[in-house]
Amino acid sequence: MNSQQIIQSWHEPALHTLNSLLTDRKANLRKINRDESNAMVLQQEFLESLMNYHRISLYQASEITASLVRSGRVARYGRFLQIKEGATHE
Repeated sequence: MNSQQIIQSWHEPALHTLNSLLTDRKANLRKINRDESNAMVLQQEFLESLMNYHRISLYQASEITASLVRSGRVARYGRFLQIKEGATHE
């Protein structure tokens, strides 16, 4: 298994982690009557969550994040991340 395959094997667990962070953001937006589709997570917070929940290094978390963006499953808006519509099967 090469390093690219290893990184890609982390896509689903990473998307699950990002989705749980986004769920909290959506709830916060709902409370103040804002559009939930605007929910985003700071990239740094996502990296820290990956490191804490999955016990991986910052380098690995960064590689996984970059791979998700390259694959089109996650959108990056400056320092913020958002799951692209249809990129997860909830």
